Amino acid sequence: MTVGLIAGALLILRLITKLRSEQPPHAKTGSAVLDKAGVWAHWAFYVVILLIGNWACCCRTLSSILAKGRAIFTHVVWQTVLKLRWSPQDAG
Repeated sequence: MTVGLIAGALLILRLITKLRSEQPPHAKTGSAVLDKAGVWAHWAFYVVILLIGNWACCCRTLSSILAKGRAIFTHVVWQTVLKLRWSPQDAG
């Protein structure tokens, strides 16, 4: 998780640096559609990386919640099994 937070912080720092610094002109391909696609693809990578980071945090939180729920469920089932356990003295 620490590595993910560091990567996210570096991504935000890079984004701030990119927005504040002077940008060279985009390369021209001769096609307006491809020129726009190149610009949008660059920004799409930022969005994808941020989504991956957020998804990882969500998965970690969800797995933590589920693990605690499973532990509680397992405890309840185990206590029920212990109460219902048959022993030879019960045959008596």
